[in-house]
Amino acid sequence: MKIYFSRFVAALVGAAVLALLIAACGAATPTPTPASSALPPSTFSAPAPSQSTSPQYQSQLVASTPVSALGLKGRFVFALGDGSILVEDAGKNDPRVVLKASQELYADAPVFSPDGKQIAFSVSSFTKDGQVLQDVRVMNVDGTNMRVVATPKDPKISYSFPAWSVDGKNLLITQSYPVPPSSQHDEIDLVSVSGGPLRKVLENAREATFSPDGKKIVYSQLDYQTYSSSLWVANIDGSGAKRILENNVFAAIYGARFSPDGQEIVFAESGPANKKLPGAYAFNSPASDGSCAVAFGVFCFAEKAEAHGLPWDLWLVSPDGAKFEQLTHIGADSPVPAWSADGKQIAFYDATGVYLLDVATKKINQISDSHGYGGFDWRE
Repeated sequence: MKIYFSRFVAALVGAAVLALLIAACGAATPTPTPASSALPPSTFSAPAPSQSTSPQYQSQLVASTPVSALGLKGRFVFALGDGSILVEDAGKNDPRVVLKASQELYADAPVFSPDGKQIAFSVSSFTKDGQVLQDVRVMNVDGTNMRVVATPKDPKISYSFPAWSVDGKNLLITQSYPVPPSSQHDEIDLVSVSGGPLRKVLENAREATFSPDGKKIVYSQLDYQTYSSSLWVANIDGSGAKRILENNVFAAIYGARFSPDGQEIVFAESGPANKKLPGAYAFNSPASDGSCAVAFGVFCFAEKAEAHGLPWDLWLVSPDGAKFEQLTHIGADSPVPAWSADGKQIAFYDATGVYLLDVATKKINQISDSHGYGGFDWRE
């Protein structure tokens, strides 16, 4: 059976390989420093309100709503996939580099602190002996005052996917290391933003985020035999773990986040659902773009082959796993979702741009042509 990997995962793997190649060519001892600058105006142009950079988005896209009329607030933070981190005013299409990639530093998975003043992210950098080290750092929103929060003692161990606690004092991180001959150990740890020892929360778990009341976490488990993911909810101490999505439903899942009221969880998934989900329903799907080879009702059981692998879409699930809802039928390229403060909208970032989804109507506007892989967040 052919196994499909997400572009996001591929980007991370590619970065590690690139880093190793640089090391082999005699890269200098790392001296990573934050940088803050604006991209040249010619690099980004305002998106045309009547078009999307991805043709399959057209049937769900609202072409008649100017971005200026959406009244968006706050800022986006995202990773380009080349190791840089950028910040952009929501709806302004004005990306600014706050951390520039170098031969010694590759950053990804940025997330805002609850007050929007800081950004946590993971970094791949070189040790003095040329090995690649993956740690978690925090910096101010303008890229200044970068500091390491958690760094592994062994380069074989990686720290990644930071997520802020509701009070902004701690971070959940994923600790991973290889288990020969062909597996990997994942665990979720808690660490103070000021640094210090890690406290283990859960084993066989990764990519955790907090519920808005700070009492729950949502996270995934990855089966390293099939490379398929399952979705779970647990108490913040790791107790009461409950699986809400099995690992054989989608080819991959990513980016699970609670809604602001804690009543729903959005996540991105790759590939069609291969079984009926509890309470699943979907809005009237747009006319087929021809990408599905075998379909039954709203479910597509076999996608036509495409060069970039299986497409991705956004879904909602209740925290008890009793009800699912498909939000998009667009076949996005590795989207990462983030909620608006009122829970009425979801912005998502992928390889073609930043889009805004109205949760009630399921209509989509493209709001920026900033695009890439490696993480996304929105803070109003």
